[in-house]
Amino acid sequence: MINFMPIDMNIVLDKQEVIDNFEKTTDYWYWSFEKLTHSKGGKYGKNDFTDKAKEKYPKLVEYISHLPYTHLSNVKINFQTAAVKAHIDFQPENQHLARMADKKFDPNEGIDLYKDSLNYEPCGYRIVVRGSNDALKLHINDEIKTCLMPNDTPTYVINHTSALHSVDRDEGRINVYVSGFIDREKHMNILDRSMKKYKKYIL
Repeated sequence: MINFMPIDMNIVLDKQEVIDNFEKTTDYWYWSFEKLTHSKGGKYGKNDFTDKAKEKYPKLVEYISHLPYTHLSNVKINFQTAAVKAHIDFQPENQHLARMADKKFDPNEGIDLYKDSLNYEPCGYRIVVRGSNDALKLHINDEIKTCLMPNDTPTYVINHTSALHSVDRDEGRINVYVSGFIDREKHMNILDRSMKKYKKYIL
């Protein structure tokens, strides 16, 4: 099982577009973020970019269109504000939110997206706009491994339903979190060419 791998995108990201236009709108745990998708389909449903996001980040929107999704659920630009403790990105609502907050929740929320992700892991695509290439750490049993990013791509994939990971303190770190429903053929093609190109980086 692959838990982390850099991704060969065949397209160049305009990082400066994100850096110049990013606006922190929400604070959440270790990040301040700007959400780029609407939530008409629910937090884990089938959504699209907001009109504002398309206007502010046309090149980023184009870049993300090359990722293997049939539908996006959640895209946000994260500005890291502190060292990120070990966590798993995506767990079903009945496990995740119950631990984080004392409030009512729908135990079925996110189940369709969660099941889709389980079928195609690793499928949590992330884009590092600014930050160290060795800040991301993978926790496997009692061992902590460094997820190294090569200089020729800002994008990696992580097993976002089971890979326990943390991020070192990294001043000014900006990344783009993407989740959605997977296009199987496109996903497998991307993984195949990335495995060949970045074999030595895979964890």
